[in-house]
Amino acid sequence: MHFKIRSHLTFAKVISFTALFVALGGTSYAAVKITGADVKNESLTGADVRDGSLTKADLSATAEEARRGRRGRRGRRGAQGEQGAQGIQGTTGPAGPGVGGPVSISGLQRVTASTDSNSGSPKSVTATCPAGKKLVGDGARIVAGGATVRRVAISRIEPNSALSAVTAQAYEGVHTTAANWRLRVYAICANATT
Repeated sequence: MHFKIRSHLTFAKVISFTALFVALGGTSYAAVKITGADVKNESLTGADVRDGSLTKADLSATAEEARRGRRGRRGRRGAQGEQGAQGIQGTTGPAGPGVGGPVSISGLQRVTASTDSNSGSPKSVTATCPAGKKLVGDGARIVAGGATVRRVAISRIEPNSALSAVTAQAYEGVHTTAANWRLRVYAICANATT
């Protein structure tokens, strides 16, 4: 039997078996003996790394930042959410500097006063509340028949210190007008009690 193996053993067969053992043994030798210390820095490329073999822990901070990319544009505003539950009631605040209690207003009345209609300037007029009533609002306007008077201005609307009357004043500007106009003042009066 020994003779049969030798008779079929040729030089080509010996060389091919030797090459097969070196090839198979060489890759296992490289897998066991070559480590990261044996690889030159920055010499590996993406083609040298098996897909899915790297984890986040294997990446440097720079590589992780590059993987994340730049921040995108701000998105559209979302729909308004539901109203939350009502909060607990706060404590009562300190009393204000009022006159001592709530004020009720009754008997509202508008009192009007006007100047004569002419082109004189300045004009002043006072509207006075009836006895027992106080001023709670005021106003004034320029009245010019049917025409618009553009060169007249109201310069003052001022209540008196007793809050029983209001005075308004108006004048023609630098460029006077020949149009007739009147100044009308309004006093809003009421029975004000505390």
